[in-house]
Amino acid sequence: MQINQHAVAVTSTLNPASSRSRDGNVWKLVLTVFFFAALSHPTHAQRYAGEANGTDTPRWIGHLTVLAINSLIGALTGGVAQRLRGGSFENGFAWGAGGGAVVYVGKRIAGERFWGAGLAGREIALVGSSMVRNASEGRPVLSRVLMQVGPLPVRLDMTLTEGIEVKPRLDVFALGWLGYGLADRRLRLELGESFSSGAPVFQARDEAILSRGVTARGLTQMRTVFLSDPTRLSLSAVDREKTLAHERVHVLQSDFILTAWNDLVTDAVLRRLPRTGWLREYLSFDVVGWMLINFHDLVYGRGDWQSPVQLEARFLSHQ
Repeated sequence: MQINQHAVAVTSTLNPASSRSRDGNVWKLVLTVFFFAALSHPTHAQRYAGEANGTDTPRWIGHLTVLAINSLIGALTGGVAQRLRGGSFENGFAWGAGGGAVVYVGKRIAGERFWGAGLAGREIALVGSSMVRNASEGRPVLSRVLMQVGPLPVRLDMTLTEGIEVKPRLDVFALGWLGYGLADRRLRLELGESFSSGAPVFQARDEAILSRGVTARGLTQMRTVFLSDPTRLSLSAVDREKTLAHERVHVLQSDFILTAWNDLVTDAVLRRLPRTGWLREYLSFDVVGWMLINFHDLVYGRGDWQSPVQLEARFLSHQ
């Protein structure tokens, strides 16, 4: 069973100032965010063989490292983006770092194995991603917050400046992958695990998932999780729990790309186009995430098992 990471397709196996200066700033913003995004990858697979080797390094050092990296990514995103908008790099850097730290807390929770860990971690991490987004736009740090609506491909966009204004925001690409999973009879929606994870979780029926031709325990596509049948890979119940925890961390990584990078870029571009206000308010098109699926191979090659997103997910899920 193979899930194609570049398109929703099924083969014989499963394939899941002045106007000119303002325009210039928009494209600088687009290129800068894409540069940062190129260091990451929103589509993640967890292979079956060749798991992480053991290490004598204390876990607290690993957690400090992951915290520092998430804070730095948030800081650079907030600082550079706010400076390109004519604001303060220092202000964006400081608040962005705080947002990145909150994202780390959410990821750490999502990597645990208690019921609801994924949903709780996702909501917390989305607050952190929202903080980074607000820092990028020079807004008060909690003036606008996005919250996840369970496993549905919908977020609540809450503006908290004058009272509370709430708007639903549809994740279009995640909706597509959810529909794909529901339509393919070789996949089964795990409803309880979906609510616990805060994202759709599908398990293959009596098959193993292939990612780029390699057997994978699990795969995350646009915030939708696909798992191999554990009996096909002789996985224990604990191994399967760790696999799902691993994929939940990938969901949060993808959330950050969507919220802090993609929405920032697409909003900046759509503002230049007529009659697109409703698109910006109610829909999210993860174009940056989609581009990274293709761009990733140029950075890491096809074997991405040692990429930063994989190392972080494996560490936080205790693999």
